[in-house]
Amino acid sequence: MSEDKDVTEILKGIQQAFRNSKEVDAKIGLKREESVPEWSKSLHWTRHFDNFTIQFLPGGNLGVTYCTQLDAPTFYKLNLAQEVENYIADIVKYLKSEYKSVTGKTLTLTRVNPKEDPQIRVEHISNHRMTLYGRLVFKIGKVPDEHESASNTIAGYRDTFKAAMKKMKLV
Repeated sequence: MSEDKDVTEILKGIQQAFRNSKEVDAKIGLKREESVPEWSKSLHWTRHFDNFTIQFLPGGNLGVTYCTQLDAPTFYKLNLAQEVENYIADIVKYLKSEYKSVTGKTLTLTRVNPKEDPQIRVEHISNHRMTLYGRLVFKIGKVPDEHESASNTIAGYRDTFKAAMKKMKLV
């Protein structure tokens, strides 16, 4: 039971760190925190649009998705995979530091497939603007895989059942 309590505390700490990122003054390392160039003000863009979200996945994994809007010239100049990896690295760094300030404990997030590029999806808004979504999956430290947890639970039931059978002298 205490293992389930520890996992719940870890997940609640991550959720709180994510909620804290929605504060106006949170410095994560995203484009929206930078000043807007003069040429984009003439296009009526007052700030950059970018954000991120997290998702708890099976197996003790955390999905981090970065979203941003780009204009066409910028889109074609960028190395998308590297750009997404850099921003997600900043997001993970922020989540770890915010988790530590919330819980007082350290958070371990390791990429599930470090050699793979992030999953990238692009949606066109118009001929000049598009939305980019990039996603990486991380293993949350100290959160067991569901299969390991289920087998431990079954083993616990089996041991309890055998002890009860011995106590009743049926075995």
